[in-house]
Amino acid sequence: MALDDKTGRPRVLARRDGFLTRPSGRRPVAVALSFLRARAGTLGLEASDLASLELVRAYRSSSGAVHLQWEQSYLGIPLFGPGFSANVDADGRLINTGGGPRPDLAVASVQPSLSALDALLSAGRDAGVTVVPGRPGHTAGPERLTTFSRGHRASLTLFEGERVKLAWRVLLRGDSDEVYDVVVDAQTGETLYRASLVRHATARVFDNYPGAPVGGLQVDRALPGSWLSSTTSLLGSNAHVYSDPDDDIDGFPPDPSPVAADEIAPSAGNWNYTHVARPAGPGQTCPANPGCSWSNFDGTFSWTVNRSQAATQLFYFVNRFHDHLRDAVGIGFGDGSNNFEGADGVEAQVDDGAGTDGLRANNFPDCDHTSNAFVIPVPEGTSLVMQFYLWSNRCFSGLALNDVNPVDDALIVYHEYTHGMTNRLVTDAAGFPGLNGDQAGAMDEGFADWYALDLLNGEGFEPDTAAPGELVAGRYENDRLRTQAFDCPVGAPASACPGFGSAGSGGYTYGDFGKILGEPEVHVDGEIWVETLWDLRTRLIADHGAGDGTARARALVTDALRLGPVNPTFLDLRNAILQADLTRSFGDRDRIWAVFAARGMGFRASTAGSADVMPVEDFSLPPAAEQPEQPAPPPTADTSAPSISRVSMTRRRFKVGRARTSPSASTPSGTAFTFRLSERATVRIAIERGSAGRVVRGRCLPAKRSLRRRPRCTRYARVATLVRAYLPAGARQVAFSGRIGRRALRPGAYRATISATDPAGNRSRVVRLTFSIVRR
Repeated sequence: MALDDKTGRPRVLARRDGFLTRPSGRRPVAVALSFLRARAGTLGLEASDLASLELVRAYRSSSGAVHLQWEQSYLGIPLFGPGFSANVDADGRLINTGGGPRPDLAVASVQPSLSALDALLSAGRDAGVTVVPGRPGHTAGPERLTTFSRGHRASLTLFEGERVKLAWRVLLRGDSDEVYDVVVDAQTGETLYRASLVRHATARVFDNYPGAPVGGLQVDRALPGSWLSSTTSLLGSNAHVYSDPDDDIDGFPPDPSPVAADEIAPSAGNWNYTHVARPAGPGQTCPANPGCSWSNFDGTFSWTVNRSQAATQLFYFVNRFHDHLRDAVGIGFGDGSNNFEGADGVEAQVDDGAGTDGLRANNFPDCDHTSNAFVIPVPEGTSLVMQFYLWSNRCFSGLALNDVNPVDDALIVYHEYTHGMTNRLVTDAAGFPGLNGDQAGAMDEGFADWYALDLLNGEGFEPDTAAPGELVAGRYENDRLRTQAFDCPVGAPASACPGFGSAGSGGYTYGDFGKILGEPEVHVDGEIWVETLWDLRTRLIADHGAGDGTARARALVTDALRLGPVNPTFLDLRNAILQADLTRSFGDRDRIWAVFAARGMGFRASTAGSADVMPVEDFSLPPAAEQPEQPAPPPTADTSAPSISRVSMTRRRFKVGRARTSPSASTPSGTAFTFRLSERATVRIAIERGSAGRVVRGRCLPAKRSLRRRPRCTRYARVATLVRAYLPAGARQVAFSGRIGRRALRPGAYRATISATDPAGNRSRVVRLTFSIVRR
């Protein structure tokens, strides 16, 4: 049990070596609440306290675990904070709980002295942000949720300090790099809490970055229909990319949305724009290959030359990473996890602030708009905003930064996007980002580096051999974005891993927190975390092979985000990784302990909480694993593909059921896919909707009057993919209700394309079934 240093109540309750309850056939909600009721007396809770909980979030991930979160309220006004969370595995066992209800939650009055507008203005004054509130909208519900036309919002909440206070929770939007979550006393206007939410057809694109040894040449890639819904701009269900030279966030002052001139149109129906580069001029620094993509030194090479190419590149990277996080075995960041699609897709801005230097006809950036990139993760229902400034050495004398565009660098774009995912998986009860403490913020940066590097390495674009010091950020920009390489094990030679400051050379450990720069800094302290996770990934690949090892690492790391508490410590997420291993029955417990113990996060390591910048490191293994583990023999290469047989459906014609079908978990529904697996494998079921077509030159084209004499055919367009990870061998069943998440599929003819992939990456033959969804 770990206690919250502010409330004294349990922050997380779990066992490192098992579950809290036995297997159960009851619903996950019942399992969690029964556990809480059984311990109500110990926690000082009464029936009325439990009755004040409302379930606000529930979804099932690819491990089969169900993730639940409750919010506590009094007279309809929610309590600020993590609420109560619980995670239940596929067999009905309680993995852990987080937070918990406050006993006797109440306030003397729920009538605020300050209005929502008063609270907004007070929050702005205290943060030093100039507030242009705009017109307040309709006030809704007991919490008096009020939205303003300029993008701000405020609602009543209860804030827990020495006593419970009535307060306003304000989403404060200032300039592009000033977005805050603020709690303001509803009687006095005092700021009680504030956290910044800012985290610093065909297309011709790079797969890595210009001039990279692998993936450094432009290639033509298809833009699928699932990415691109417009024929005139880079707009689709996952992202909207546009140029933003005046540095204006969509929905923020002064402009409510990008103007037509900011949109990026195709050329001859495609976005095949060639990257133009030039060698360095006098006093300028450029990559040797292929050169700079603009010049801020002498003004002879404008960023506008590559404007369309850069936007196209950003659109490709954002959509590519969206699909990877959604489809990768072990990650499964899809609709059920509140990913970025539809109404809250990504608003990605290229050349942000590139026209802000008024001294040069607004055709170049000022010094506040160079050499940076950041993302603003906000609660569900709001777009993820990504902003990218041009890189340049003009305002950073002595650093020799290259004049390039960071959107051409996959590592930077993937890093920023990951912040969006982590802050959707770790939230408080109200859905606000939950990685705001010193240690939590450092892990957020470490996660962002790790997920970006994991994909680039997995695709072969950033190879990693046994030699340390190979994986470096900022090569294209010639910017030392991190103090040393990511692949720096403890004890690595200083020539490869020099370290920084008092931390010394070699891989960093938990005791280096706050010491690398001489003070806490999330990006630098995040290097401790990313190096540790890279060690874990490397160890799992060495012992299980590249395919299974990578999938295990992705599953353990992502599950830990779902299982851990709000504002976790390094040790909280070490424990969550151990719980993820137990939940998935991987059997990697000793490997995990060995990796974390080597980094100072051993059995007796300790910390006072996420705000603790002087944690106590320890290198010991738990008592049951103190003897060194014998090296595992090299894995035998698995080259045989799994077989999937006896594929059928319980109903081929059915109505849409009431239950959801999660893209990564089974739920009761109107039909089910049945099949038999020859070995443990991940099964993908692509659902495709049929439409009428006509055959022209061997292709099935959309039916139209001019083709009515051509032979008939059926066209299929993918509408969803169901993924079931690590299903055991034998007879299996995947339920399907006719819904994907909340969305009901339209009546019509459909096809299911089913395949299985084993942990080594071998894929079965494809099996297809047709079915029909009918009206109610």
